[in-house]
Amino acid sequence: MSINKLYSVFTIVILVFMSCNDNGFYAPVTAITHRSGEKFAASASCMECHENIVNDHLKTAHFQSSSLASSNTIGDFTGGYNSLLINDSLNIKIEQNDSLFYHKVTNTNTGAIIDQKPIDIVIGSGKKGKAYVYWQKDSLYQLHASYFTATHSLIKSPGYSSRIGLQNKRPITERCLECHTTFAQTKSKANTYKRSQVLLGIDCQRCHGPSQQHVSFHKNNPNELHAKHIVAIPSLNRQQQMDLCALCHSGARKRAIQPRFSYKVGDQLNTSSTQDYFSTAKELDVHGNQVGMLRASKCFQKSELMTCTTCHDPHKNQRNDTSFFRAKCIGCHQKESDTTCALSDAQKGEQDCVSCHMPKTISKTMFAKNSIANDTVNVEVISHLIGIYNTN
Repeated sequence: MSINKLYSVFTIVILVFMSCNDNGFYAPVTAITHRSGEKFAASASCMECHENIVNDHLKTAHFQSSSLASSNTIGDFTGGYNSLLINDSLNIKIEQNDSLFYHKVTNTNTGAIIDQKPIDIVIGSGKKGKAYVYWQKDSLYQLHASYFTATHSLIKSPGYSSRIGLQNKRPITERCLECHTTFAQTKSKANTYKRSQVLLGIDCQRCHGPSQQHVSFHKNNPNELHAKHIVAIPSLNRQQQMDLCALCHSGARKRAIQPRFSYKVGDQLNTSSTQDYFSTAKELDVHGNQVGMLRASKCFQKSELMTCTTCHDPHKNQRNDTSFFRAKCIGCHQKESDTTCALSDAQKGEQDCVSCHMPKTISKTMFAKNSIANDTVNVEVISHLIGIYNTN
């Protein structure tokens, strides 16, 4: 992937370039500034020194959590399911005109176009689905149809009902973008943003902090091998590392104590926002509160060091890599005294530990409506409550 393509992926309206200042020193021209005053560098600038890591990260669900609408991000409609009836007379199709994509609603009886809006942003990596979002002045709204990966088809967006007819006004709130973008500068009015201050996807700077100073320093001091002006995750304590993941993986959170996007890696999360509820692990849903479920697991409680990154490498797409996760389990449970497995040695073989001890479970909060009759399609999510389950 070229650097120019990287720019278009990471930003919405403006491009972030790199240049030299009057003294000839390298200095990124930064268009986006964090609430703390720290500046974001051009995201592609990470590539020069960390090419392999960046290339791996481009394939992750984190990076793909939001993007510009394109043929690569809109969804896979090769099965021909690019159509959704929302009532007896209205039909939605996703259509492409040159490089632009549109959410087009027509009357099934007359063929007349009832509504047509551009798809400006795609929210979601596609692991479960994708939401389509459009700009109306400085506000973002979700369109009526969404993409559902399990059926490779359009479904009604969550919260939309065929009984009411066409709906395209579900606001994309700051909390939505807090988990699906690296940064978005909000304006004074609810659900409004500075278009030039939105950084799509979860890029390197979301977990390591705004990096303009880091990039400028090392470009001007190429012989300095110790990373300066950047957050190294191993330097954080366990709580700080868990907070970084908990911002988006601890379920619903109460109204922010600080403005959204105030939190920065290394901060105490509870000074920015708090969980919306405190409950036992049995009441937690498998979707959304992975941190809560992990904390309730004996693996976590009996370890002084375990964090999310003990088992996950956020730089890589490890989806369906059963051998990798099995090795993680075995790494902690090497001794016979550490664990007792009901499977015989022959049955164990290359058995996937996750399927037995972190089984896929139907989410109570995440589901899809795939027809006018509002038929419910359940969504299964891997449980992060590590334990012994009755699989009979």
